Amino acid sequence: MTRRPGHLESVRYLEGDLLRAGGLDAAAASRDELRWWHNRACHRPYGIAFGLEASLGTTADGRVGVTAQKGLAYDAYGRELILAAPATIAAPDDLAEAEIVELALTAPEARDAGGRPETPWPCEAGAPAPSAGLVWMRGRAGRRIDPVLARLTRSGETVRLDEDFRPFRSRGMRRPRIARGETSQLSTNWERWTVAITDADGVLRLVVAGVQTRIDTRAAGFSGDPEAGAAPVYLASANWPAEAQKSPLAVFGHVADATADGFTYRLLLWGIARRDVRVATAFARVRSIGEDRREVGTRGGAGFLARADAVTRLLPVAARAIRVEEVSGSSVTLAAALKLEAKTTLGAFRRPGFARAMGSSAARVSLDLTNGADLSAGDVLVRPGDPPPFAVPVEIASVFGSTVTLATAATAWRRNMVLFRLADAALVVSVEGGTVTLDQRASVAAGDVVYFAPDGEAGQAARLASVEGATLTLAAGSATPKVGARLRLPEGEFRIRRVVPAAVTLEVDDASPFRAADGIATAKGAWALVTAVNGTVLSLSRPLDGVDAGDAVARMMVSGRTSVVEIAADGVTMRVGSTLGLAVGQPVAALVDDVRQDLGAVELIVGDRVRLNQRLPIAPGAVVVSLRPPAAGRATFVSADGRDVMLEGGVVGPTALLCAAEPGSTACATVRSVTDGTIRLDRELGVGVGDAVCELEVLAPFEASPSDSGDELVVDDPGDLRPSDVVGVVERWVSRAEDRPVASARDGMLSLQDPLDGLVAGDMLGLADLSLQRPVLRLADVEGVAEGDALTLSGADARTGETRLAPAFVSSVAHDLGLVALRLDGLAESDRLRPESVRLGFDYNARVADTFPADARRDGLFVSWLGVERGDVDLATAPEG
Repeated sequence: MTRRPGHLESVRYLEGDLLRAGGLDAAAASRDELRWWHNRACHRPYGIAFGLEASLGTTADGRVGVTAQKGLAYDAYGRELILAAPATIAAPDDLAEAEIVELALTAPEARDAGGRPETPWPCEAGAPAPSAGLVWMRGRAGRRIDPVLARLTRSGETVRLDEDFRPFRSRGMRRPRIARGETSQLSTNWERWTVAITDADGVLRLVVAGVQTRIDTRAAGFSGDPEAGAAPVYLASANWPAEAQKSPLAVFGHVADATADGFTYRLLLWGIARRDVRVATAFARVRSIGEDRREVGTRGGAGFLARADAVTRLLPVAARAIRVEEVSGSSVTLAAALKLEAKTTLGAFRRPGFARAMGSSAARVSLDLTNGADLSAGDVLVRPGDPPPFAVPVEIASVFGSTVTLATAATAWRRNMVLFRLADAALVVSVEGGTVTLDQRASVAAGDVVYFAPDGEAGQAARLASVEGATLTLAAGSATPKVGARLRLPEGEFRIRRVVPAAVTLEVDDASPFRAADGIATAKGAWALVTAVNGTVLSLSRPLDGVDAGDAVARMMVSGRTSVVEIAADGVTMRVGSTLGLAVGQPVAALVDDVRQDLGAVELIVGDRVRLNQRLPIAPGAVVVSLRPPAAGRATFVSADGRDVMLEGGVVGPTALLCAAEPGSTACATVRSVTDGTIRLDRELGVGVGDAVCELEVLAPFEASPSDSGDELVVDDPGDLRPSDVVGVVERWVSRAEDRPVASARDGMLSLQDPLDGLVAGDMLGLADLSLQRPVLRLADVEGVAEGDALTLSGADARTGETRLAPAFVSSVAHDLGLVALRLDGLAESDRLRPESVRLGFDYNARVADTFPADARRDGLFVSWLGVERGDVDLATAPEG
């Protein structure tokens, strides 16, 4: 049967016709041709449908080849290529170095020398055999007819498959496609969008209408075939990244020039209400303070700029507090998990500590010694110049800094005396009269004074008459030791710099809330500093007058901290940097090498001058703290919203409160204001009338890193953090001192023009508050900001946390320093805004359209999009499969 190229014929049968084999073959071939036409016209099935995985193998004669598993594929004509069983084909013998050949599945028909079919059209070829075959094809140029299963190459003597090659898969019926994506926050190419308009005078001119960017969607795989229908439909929106802390865009966006390869997204900036500008922030932790208190060593102070910034001392306000269970070195265990994703600054707060007095005991003596920090509790001191029996060793009860507290009174010791520490040298194994035998030789000689100490005792002095090896003969009148006593010899040298007046001790039922240097007070107003803690016995800096067994004692908290500027000639009056937190009758202590020294109590405050009730043993520049018992009592009134509370004793703000209604509770809130005894909180505390509420002491913040366990933190320096303290993520900062300008900033050192009041190591520094007294901010970028610009300012008050919203105007701009001076028309005299909370929104002006592209690229404005392309087959009428 003869057929014309590109023409399909059907076989007709008439009744009585003789059916021959050729007619039947022609009928079957026509059906095959029609199926292939349908495949390539409606389904485009070219590629591997399933199976046909290729791997290196070996032929029956031992040659290296490629094995293809059984499977189904379609060629470019829509013909089914069936490999009914795994087949192996040997690699070409003439495969050259680095040459690439392709393994194809083909119909069993004649092919030319290049491996391509000789017939260009399926209608001119006979029907394929039931199964297809494997063939090698050289050269990858031109249109592919047969599906390629693998690529083979040679490297030296090794033949290998190309692992990067991915065979083309049959995609079957074309269906609708949907895709989404986002542009990069770092590289979205925003540019100006200009439009041609005709002005009122009929002049055509280009006007910057907004910004635009071209979005590439080729990765979505949209076909883009005009015959398949219209271009994809796109939906898009522009967004700031969360870390940019920008207001949502008040602009109109739309899609233009949509194709299968992408679209143009445009933002119409006409009518934009505002443009946010970021305020610069900087924080640093105080590491060291110079003698003039102007040179401050910091960690993380690189953000400060000389001649541009002023700094202030900050206290943290935490949003949520969790109790500390254990502190071990740099590891802090919490009562609950605190989820941290990175290194974070945490605020630390101390719960009040209470105990019951069990009664006072005998007085003790404390000595301030050179090298006193090298001593430990339990060490024994002696004055070697005292002959027996007057040389009495004295045990140390506690050590705090360079000050040691003795277990017994030693009134004969005076300033500038030299003391020695006794160290074990040998053990007494036998005693016969005045002869003592040791377990080993000791470095002693005749005439030396030695000390024999039974277990649990400081020891007794004895003079040696003679020494022979490990045998000692005692001089007449010397005390005779017992077998098992330890021979102790003096070592080291510790000179007495000061004899602290006799300190009484107080026994309490629970000493765990107290540490050395804590203040302690009774309900009757008596107070003292704790100099040492031994079991349940507290050594105090002064007697607690009127304390009886059963009386409650409380750990005092720091209510204020300031620096001594000058000491008057009377020796009891000092001029301080700030009287914030000071009150008449309050105890005052000096911080000397992180140790509190009792300064007495405040008698009078006049301006910045404070008179105490005892002479001041400190010099100008010292830091002093005022102490007071924590405010604690039961709530007498709670408002409906839970944010207004009245307590029996009132409270001094701003500070933190702790709800103590339940044991272990860490629900806390911050005092915003106190008016006529009513305490306004920043959040509901969760207490009712009659519930106990007490005050938290604010401690120095610290840096913490997350660990594998959520309830453990790794901290840089826990400082004085103790079990039962609470910690929380800092929500905002409160300034607690007047600001000071930065003279220079380099290599972790800040030089201040004047000392910062009350500054100690561990404090957190931040940029000065924004106020009417200092209406200056440093911006992250002053591009596009000019004198006279109108803006809207918002921020949190540095003292109360209340949000302030006010109009402002730019008075001047220092572009080299990034400083902007503002005219703050909407702020009150007492308002102080923290820079990290300030947001500036510049009202629209003609420069916005020109500066917005640069702002968008800098701050990471990106586009999110969704694209939909309809299919080229009606799924409702498509056949199954």
